Amino acid sequence: MEHKSFSEMYESLKTKPSPCTEFIMSVADLTHRKEATVRKWIAGDTVPDINIQYLLQEHFSVPREYLFPSTPKSKKNNGI
Repeated sequence: MEHKSFSEMYESLKTKPSPCTEFIMSVADLTHRKEATVRKWIAGDTVPDINIQYLLQEHFSVPREYLFPSTPKSKKNNGI
């Protein structure tokens, strides 16, 4: 077994995506959308179209109403 210094162990972790980034990457891959788009869904800036919502509902086994409970922030800010 190879031994690494404390700083080498830390540095080796920096090359791996975080669990959050892995989640975004997997959703982007599943939905064939860009990671930036998935980040907007997470932030509540936009919501995916209904077909993507049903795909995610099936994938996560969670009703889409729970996955996307509110309207996008941009609509809230416009008073719609």
